Amino acid sequence: MSRPHPPLNTVQPDLGSARPGWDGDDLLALLVPEPDEAGVLTSQRSAANSNGAIFGGQLIGQALMAAAHGLSPRLAAHSLQLNFLAPGLTDKPLQFDVRRLLSGLNFTTQQVMGRQGERLVFSAHVSFHRGEPGPDFAPALPQGVPEPESLPTLREAVQRFADRIDPAARERISASRTLELRPLDAERFLLQREPSGTMRYWIRACGPLTDRPCLHQAALGYLSDYWFPMAALSPHLGVKVGTGLYAASLNHALWFHAPVQADDWLLVEAQAVSTSQARGLTQGKVWNRRGTLVASVAQESLFRGWVEEGGTLTAPYRAGHARVAALTLKPRRG
Repeated sequence: MSRPHPPLNTVQPDLGSARPGWDGDDLLALLVPEPDEAGVLTSQRSAANSNGAIFGGQLIGQALMAAAHGLSPRLAAHSLQLNFLAPGLTDKPLQFDVRRLLSGLNFTTQQVMGRQGERLVFSAHVSFHRGEPGPDFAPALPQGVPEPESLPTLREAVQRFADRIDPAARERISASRTLELRPLDAERFLLQREPSGTMRYWIRACGPLTDRPCLHQAALGYLSDYWFPMAALSPHLGVKVGTGLYAASLNHALWFHAPVQADDWLLVEAQAVSTSQARGLTQGKVWNRRGTLVASVAQESLFRGWVEEGGTLTAPYRAGHARVAALTLKPRRG
Protein backbone atom coordinates (compact mmCIF):
# COMPACT_ATOMS: atom_id res chain seq x y z
CA MET A 1 0.00 0.00 0.00
CA SER A 2 1.48 3.34 -1.05
CA ARG A 3 1.97 6.08 1.51
CA PRO A 4 -0.36 9.07 1.07
CA HIS A 5 1.21 12.15 -0.44
CA PRO A 6 1.43 15.07 2.03
CA PRO A 7 -0.75 18.12 1.37
CA LEU A 8 0.61 20.33 -1.41
CA ASN A 9 1.14 24.05 -0.95
CA THR A 10 -0.52 24.27 2.47
CA VAL A 11 -0.25 27.77 3.93
CA GLN A 12 -2.26 28.91 6.94
CA PRO A 13 -1.53 32.55 7.86
CA ASP A 14 -1.30 33.70 11.48
CA LEU A 15 -4.19 36.16 11.65
CA GLY A 16 -4.35 37.22 15.28
CA SER A 17 -7.54 37.21 17.32
CA ALA A 18 -11.03 38.51 16.62
CA ARG A 19 -11.73 42.16 17.38
CA PRO A 20 -14.90 42.96 19.38
CA GLY A 21 -17.31 45.68 18.30
CA TRP A 22 -19.79 43.96 15.97
CA ASP A 23 -22.75 41.97 17.21
CA GLY A 24 -22.87 39.68 14.17
CA ASP A 25 -26.41 40.80 13.27
CA ASP A 26 -26.42 44.40 12.01
CA LEU A 27 -25.21 44.32 8.41
CA LEU A 28 -25.56 48.10 8.13
CA ALA A 29 -23.10 48.61 11.00
CA LEU A 30 -20.64 46.21 9.39
CA LEU A 31 -20.71 47.55 5.82
CA VAL A 32 -20.77 51.32 6.35
CA PRO A 33 -17.35 52.81 7.22
CA GLU A 34 -17.35 56.06 9.20
CA PRO A 35 -14.91 59.01 9.01
CA ASP A 36 -12.40 59.07 11.87
CA GLU A 37 -11.09 62.25 13.53
CA ALA A 38 -8.83 62.89 10.53
CA GLY A 39 -11.72 62.37 8.09
CA VAL A 40 -10.44 58.97 6.85
CA LEU A 41 -13.17 56.38 6.30
CA THR A 42 -12.57 53.63 8.87
CA SER A 43 -14.19 50.41 10.04
CA GLN A 44 -13.65 49.01 13.53
CA ARG A 45 -15.84 45.93 12.88
CA SER A 46 -15.00 42.57 11.36
CA ALA A 47 -16.71 39.41 10.19
CA ALA A 48 -14.25 36.50 10.06
CA ASN A 49 -14.08 33.82 7.38
CA SER A 50 -13.19 30.16 7.93
CA ASN A 51 -9.48 31.04 8.01
CA GLY A 52 -9.88 33.70 10.69
CA ALA A 53 -9.30 36.57 8.25
CA ILE A 54 -11.81 39.32 7.43
CA PHE A 55 -14.55 37.84 5.24
CA GLY A 56 -14.10 38.88 1.61
CA GLY A 57 -17.78 39.79 1.25
CA GLN A 58 -17.32 42.40 3.98
CA LEU A 59 -14.44 43.97 2.03
CA ILE A 60 -16.48 44.00 -1.19
CA GLY A 61 -19.44 45.67 0.52
CA GLN A 62 -17.26 48.19 2.34
CA ALA A 63 -15.41 49.06 -0.88
CA LEU A 64 -18.74 49.86 -2.54
CA MET A 65 -19.88 52.00 0.39
CA ALA A 66 -16.55 53.83 0.63
CA ALA A 67 -16.60 54.55 -3.12
CA ALA A 68 -20.18 55.88 -2.91
CA HIS A 69 -19.41 58.12 0.09
CA GLY A 70 -20.11 61.75 -0.79
CA LEU A 71 -21.31 61.04 -4.35
CA SER A 72 -24.62 62.22 -5.76
CA PRO A 73 -27.42 59.69 -5.19
CA ARG A 74 -28.15 60.01 -8.93
CA LEU A 75 -24.97 58.01 -9.54
CA ALA A 76 -25.35 54.25 -9.11
CA ALA A 77 -22.50 51.74 -9.08
CA HIS A 78 -22.52 49.60 -12.22
CA SER A 79 -19.26 47.70 -11.79
CA LEU A 80 -16.63 46.71 -9.23
CA GLN A 81 -13.28 45.00 -9.75
CA LEU A 82 -11.43 44.12 -6.55
CA ASN A 83 -8.12 42.38 -5.89
CA PHE A 84 -7.56 40.79 -2.49
CA LEU A 85 -3.90 41.47 -1.67
CA ALA A 86 -3.45 40.19 1.89
CA PRO A 87 -5.68 38.62 4.56
CA GLY A 88 -7.45 41.29 6.63
CA LEU A 89 -6.63 41.05 10.32
CA THR A 90 -9.78 40.98 12.44
CA ASP A 91 -8.06 42.56 15.46
CA LYS A 92 -7.06 45.78 13.67
CA PRO A 93 -9.14 48.64 12.21
CA LEU A 94 -9.43 48.95 8.45
CA GLN A 95 -8.99 52.30 6.68
CA PHE A 96 -10.22 53.18 3.19
CA ASP A 97 -8.29 55.55 0.94
CA VAL A 98 -10.58 56.80 -1.85
CA ARG A 99 -9.20 58.46 -4.98
CA ARG A 100 -11.24 59.90 -7.87
CA LEU A 101 -9.97 58.52 -11.18
CA LEU A 102 -12.70 59.86 -13.47
CA SER A 103 -15.35 62.54 -13.05
CA GLY A 104 -17.37 62.83 -16.24
CA LEU A 105 -20.86 63.96 -17.18
CA ASN A 106 -22.31 60.46 -16.86
CA PHE A 107 -19.58 58.29 -15.35
CA THR A 108 -17.50 58.52 -12.19
CA THR A 109 -14.77 56.05 -11.27
CA GLN A 110 -13.32 55.70 -7.78
CA GLN A 111 -10.28 53.77 -6.59
CA VAL A 112 -10.54 52.35 -3.07
CA MET A 113 -7.53 51.03 -1.19
CA GLY A 114 -8.21 49.10 2.02
CA ARG A 115 -5.28 49.13 4.42
CA GLN A 116 -4.31 48.29 7.97
CA GLY A 117 -1.46 50.67 8.76
CA GLU A 118 1.14 50.21 6.01
CA ARG A 119 -0.34 46.87 5.02
CA LEU A 120 -2.52 46.86 1.91
CA VAL A 121 -5.46 44.45 2.18
CA PHE A 122 -7.28 45.13 -1.10
CA SER A 123 -7.43 47.43 -4.11
CA ALA A 124 -10.72 48.13 -5.90
CA HIS A 125 -12.05 50.15 -8.80
CA VAL A 126 -15.75 51.07 -8.61
CA SER A 127 -17.49 52.77 -11.54
CA PHE A 128 -20.74 54.76 -11.27
CA HIS A 129 -23.22 55.75 -14.00
CA ARG A 130 -26.17 58.13 -14.10
CA GLY A 131 -28.07 55.79 -16.42
CA GLU A 132 -29.14 56.52 -19.99
CA PRO A 133 -31.96 55.37 -22.31
CA GLY A 134 -31.30 52.11 -24.18
CA PRO A 135 -32.89 48.75 -25.12
CA ASP A 136 -32.96 45.91 -22.61
CA PHE A 137 -31.92 42.27 -22.88
CA ALA A 138 -31.06 39.70 -20.20
CA PRO A 139 -31.33 35.92 -19.71
CA ALA A 140 -34.62 34.88 -18.12
CA LEU A 141 -34.95 33.28 -14.72
CA PRO A 142 -34.44 29.50 -15.17
CA GLN A 143 -37.67 27.54 -15.60
CA GLY A 144 -39.03 25.33 -12.84
CA VAL A 145 -37.18 26.98 -9.95
CA PRO A 146 -39.05 26.34 -6.68
CA GLU A 147 -40.04 29.25 -4.47
CA PRO A 148 -37.55 29.86 -1.63
CA GLU A 149 -40.23 29.41 1.04
CA SER A 150 -40.67 25.79 -0.09
CA LEU A 151 -37.00 24.92 0.48
CA PRO A 152 -35.00 24.16 3.65
CA THR A 153 -32.44 26.69 4.80
CA LEU A 154 -28.76 25.83 4.57
CA ARG A 155 -28.70 25.68 8.38
CA GLU A 156 -31.51 23.12 8.40
CA ALA A 157 -29.84 21.10 5.66
CA VAL A 158 -26.54 21.05 7.54
CA GLN A 159 -28.29 19.71 10.64
CA ARG A 160 -30.06 17.08 8.54
CA PHE A 161 -26.73 15.82 7.16
CA ALA A 162 -24.75 16.54 10.33
CA ASP A 163 -23.06 13.14 10.44
CA ARG A 164 -21.48 13.76 7.01
CA ILE A 165 -20.14 17.29 7.57
CA ASP A 166 -17.09 18.39 9.57
CA PRO A 167 -18.26 19.60 13.02
CA ALA A 168 -16.34 22.89 12.83
CA ALA A 169 -17.80 23.67 9.40
CA ARG A 170 -21.27 22.69 10.63
CA GLU A 171 -20.99 25.02 13.61
CA ARG A 172 -19.71 27.90 11.46
CA ILE A 173 -22.58 27.59 8.97
CA SER A 174 -25.17 27.31 11.73
CA ALA A 175 -23.84 30.42 13.47
CA SER A 176 -24.37 32.78 10.52
CA ARG A 177 -27.02 35.41 11.32
CA THR A 178 -26.49 38.03 8.61
CA LEU A 179 -27.82 36.05 5.66
CA GLU A 180 -30.13 33.20 4.75
CA LEU A 181 -29.33 30.72 1.98
CA ARG A 182 -31.67 28.04 0.58
CA PRO A 183 -30.17 25.59 -1.94
CA LEU A 184 -32.46 24.22 -4.64
CA ASP A 185 -31.24 20.67 -3.93
CA ALA A 186 -29.74 20.57 -0.44
CA GLU A 187 -28.21 17.08 -0.58
CA ARG A 188 -26.59 17.67 -3.95
CA PHE A 189 -25.49 21.15 -2.88
CA LEU A 190 -23.74 19.94 0.27
CA LEU A 191 -22.65 16.36 -0.39
CA GLN A 192 -22.47 15.46 -4.07
CA ARG A 193 -20.11 16.17 -6.94
CA GLU A 194 -21.60 18.24 -9.75
CA PRO A 195 -19.90 17.41 -13.09
CA SER A 196 -21.48 20.44 -14.77
CA GLY A 197 -20.02 22.78 -12.12
CA THR A 198 -23.40 24.51 -11.67
CA MET A 199 -24.89 25.42 -8.29
CA ARG A 200 -28.20 27.25 -7.72
CA TYR A 201 -29.51 28.76 -4.52
CA TRP A 202 -31.70 31.50 -3.13
CA ILE A 203 -30.04 34.02 -0.81
CA ARG A 204 -30.96 37.22 1.03
CA ALA A 205 -29.77 39.45 3.84
CA CYS A 206 -31.47 38.77 7.17
CA GLY A 207 -33.49 41.64 8.55
CA PRO A 208 -34.68 44.74 6.68
CA LEU A 209 -32.15 47.19 5.25
CA THR A 210 -32.68 50.92 4.76
CA ASP A 211 -33.94 52.21 1.40
CA ARG A 212 -30.49 53.48 0.31
CA PRO A 213 -29.75 51.85 -3.08
CA CYS A 214 -26.00 51.88 -2.46
CA LEU A 215 -26.48 49.89 0.76
CA HIS A 216 -28.41 47.18 -1.09
CA GLN A 217 -25.63 47.01 -3.67
CA ALA A 218 -23.08 46.69 -0.86
CA ALA A 219 -25.18 43.98 0.78
CA LEU A 220 -25.27 42.07 -2.51
CA GLY A 221 -21.48 42.42 -2.61
CA TYR A 222 -21.39 40.84 0.86
CA LEU A 223 -23.71 38.00 -0.22
CA SER A 224 -21.86 37.40 -3.50
CA ASP A 225 -18.77 36.01 -1.74
CA TYR A 226 -20.71 33.54 0.40
CA TRP A 227 -20.62 29.97 -0.94
CA PHE A 228 -20.29 31.28 -4.51
CA PRO A 229 -16.62 30.18 -4.92
CA MET A 230 -17.55 26.62 -3.91
CA ALA A 231 -18.93 26.05 -7.41
CA ALA A 232 -15.32 25.73 -8.59
CA LEU A 233 -14.90 22.75 -6.25
CA SER A 234 -18.16 21.05 -7.21
CA PRO A 235 -16.75 19.04 -10.18
CA HIS A 236 -14.06 17.60 -7.89
CA LEU A 237 -15.59 17.16 -4.43
CA GLY A 238 -18.84 16.02 -2.88
CA VAL A 239 -18.52 17.62 0.55
CA LYS A 240 -17.02 21.05 -0.07
CA VAL A 241 -16.57 22.40 3.48
CA GLY A 242 -14.32 21.08 6.22
CA THR A 243 -12.19 19.39 3.57
CA GLY A 244 -8.77 20.47 4.88
CA LEU A 245 -8.19 22.73 1.88
CA TYR A 246 -7.06 26.30 2.47
CA ALA A 247 -9.40 28.53 0.44
CA ALA A 248 -8.77 32.22 -0.24
CA SER A 249 -10.36 34.77 -2.56
CA LEU A 250 -7.96 36.24 -5.13
CA ASN A 251 -10.16 38.71 -7.01
CA HIS A 252 -13.82 39.56 -7.41
CA ALA A 253 -15.89 41.35 -10.06
CA LEU A 254 -19.48 42.49 -9.83
CA TRP A 255 -21.69 44.15 -12.43
CA PHE A 256 -25.06 45.70 -11.55
CA HIS A 257 -27.72 45.60 -14.27
CA ALA A 258 -30.83 46.74 -12.36
CA PRO A 259 -31.78 48.02 -8.90
CA VAL A 260 -31.38 45.31 -6.26
CA GLN A 261 -33.27 44.60 -3.04
CA ALA A 262 -30.79 42.55 -1.03
CA ASP A 263 -33.18 41.88 1.87
CA ASP A 264 -35.54 40.06 -0.53
CA TRP A 265 -34.82 36.70 -2.13
CA LEU A 266 -32.26 36.58 -4.94
CA LEU A 267 -31.58 33.51 -7.09
CA VAL A 268 -27.90 32.81 -7.76
CA GLU A 269 -26.68 30.54 -10.52
CA ALA A 270 -22.96 29.91 -9.95
CA GLN A 271 -21.00 28.22 -12.73
CA ALA A 272 -17.46 26.80 -12.48
CA VAL A 273 -15.51 27.98 -15.51
CA SER A 274 -12.06 26.52 -14.85
CA THR A 275 -9.87 24.98 -12.16
CA SER A 276 -6.11 24.81 -12.71
CA GLN A 277 -2.86 25.59 -10.91
CA ALA A 278 -4.74 25.49 -7.55
CA ARG A 279 -7.02 28.33 -8.75
CA GLY A 280 -10.73 28.16 -9.49
CA LEU A 281 -12.82 30.62 -11.49
CA THR A 282 -16.57 30.92 -10.90
CA GLN A 283 -18.99 33.10 -12.87
CA GLY A 284 -22.61 33.68 -12.01
CA LYS A 285 -25.91 35.44 -12.54
CA VAL A 286 -28.24 36.93 -9.93
CA TRP A 287 -31.99 37.37 -10.48
CA ASN A 288 -34.63 38.84 -8.18
CA ARG A 289 -37.71 36.73 -7.57
CA ARG A 290 -39.65 38.69 -10.22
CA GLY A 291 -37.22 37.33 -12.83
CA THR A 292 -35.12 40.45 -13.42
CA LEU A 293 -31.39 39.89 -13.86
CA VAL A 294 -29.94 42.33 -11.32
CA ALA A 295 -26.24 41.42 -11.35
CA SER A 296 -23.43 39.28 -12.74
CA VAL A 297 -20.52 38.01 -10.64
CA ALA A 298 -17.08 36.51 -11.22
CA GLN A 299 -14.53 35.36 -8.66
CA GLU A 300 -11.14 33.65 -8.81
CA SER A 301 -10.16 31.71 -5.70
CA LEU A 302 -7.17 29.80 -4.41
CA PHE A 303 -7.58 26.23 -3.11
CA ARG A 304 -4.44 24.87 -1.42
CA GLY A 305 -3.60 21.63 0.33
CA TRP A 306 -4.50 18.97 -2.26
CA VAL A 307 -3.19 15.45 -1.73
CA GLU A 308 -2.40 12.81 -4.31
CA GLU A 309 -4.29 9.54 -4.13
CA GLY A 310 -4.39 6.93 -6.85
CA GLY A 311 -2.84 9.29 -9.37
CA THR A 312 -5.39 12.07 -8.81
CA LEU A 313 -5.53 15.09 -6.53
CA THR A 314 -8.22 15.31 -3.88
CA ALA A 315 -8.92 17.07 -0.59
CA PRO A 316 -7.07 15.61 2.42
CA TYR A 317 -10.13 14.89 4.58
CA ARG A 318 -12.03 13.38 1.68
CA ALA A 319 -9.08 11.06 1.14
CA GLY A 320 -9.28 9.96 4.77
CA HIS A 321 -6.02 11.57 5.83
CA ALA A 322 -5.53 12.75 9.39
CA ARG A 323 -5.68 16.48 10.03
CA VAL A 324 -2.28 17.95 9.17
CA ALA A 325 -0.79 20.74 11.26
CA ALA A 326 -0.60 23.80 8.99
CA LEU A 327 2.57 25.77 8.55
CA THR A 328 2.26 29.14 10.29
CA LEU A 329 3.65 32.07 8.34
CA LYS A 330 3.50 35.81 8.53
CA PRO A 331 0.14 37.12 7.24
CA ARG A 332 0.32 36.85 3.46
CA ARG A 333 -1.40 34.88 0.74
CA GLY A 334 1.47 34.00 -1.57
